[in-house]
Amino acid sequence: MRAGSFLTQGFTLAHQRAGLIALDLLWKLIWLTVTSVLAAAAGFWLLADAAALFQGPELAASNPIMLAMAFDQFWRRFSWKLLLAFGGISAAGGLLWMILEALFRGGRRDFWTFFASSVVRWMILAPSAFLLVFAVYWDQSRGTLAVAAVVMCAIWFATFTAETLIRKNALALLGVDLFSVTAALGVLWILEAAAIGAVAAVSAAVFQQVSLPVEFLAAAGFAAAGLVLLAMFRSYLFVVRFSTIDIMRSHVLDV
Repeated sequence: MRAGSFLTQGFTLAHQRAGLIALDLLWKLIWLTVTSVLAAAAGFWLLADAAALFQGPELAASNPIMLAMAFDQFWRRFSWKLLLAFGGISAAGGLLWMILEALFRGGRRDFWTFFASSVVRWMILAPSAFLLVFAVYWDQSRGTLAVAAVVMCAIWFATFTAETLIRKNALALLGVDLFSVTAALGVLWILEAAAIGAVAAVSAAVFQQVSLPVEFLAAAGFAAAGLVLLAMFRSYLFVVRFSTIDIMRSHVLDV
């Protein structure tokens, strides 16, 4: 009941902090804009470099052999550039995400705390996910898949909890009221994970029904709308999470 009371007060306090939700959405919009510009620039660079391959005879469906040869030549010549562009955009996008998150959520005072905690969290999550995916691929059994899913969720929740408490300077809560902390943050983590899973599952189901280019565009628009709603919901949960920790610190730690 105590965790429920803290959550209720956290939600109430979050509703009084609508400006923080809007600010959290602002940096995500900035990230999306900059990343989209980088992706478009990389796309134009690749298209301009590959244009020479498609000059000359018409490579229509009536000449599938020449079309296959052209694409084979394209892949052999530009595969490393595609991988370079994808890796560069992913790295730049990830770094920009962590910088903007630390700047907008932590401000100048707590910038390095937010940035470092984000880096450490991803240094734990990324290798863990890679190793678990490799284990599932190697064994290819449902039992291994189930165990990997449980382990990944446990690691995700542990890093989620640690990151939140470190950023709010509230690690002492674990020693004072471990159950209330894990229960309250567990509820918020489940809500966030369920939202991510729902958007991913519905988007995948929609794309499976695609058979025409127009349907693909409609499915992409549907998925984009889902991602926008997910971003809004996660920003809301972020404010709720930090508000809940503020309430717990004031009641449990008397600070």
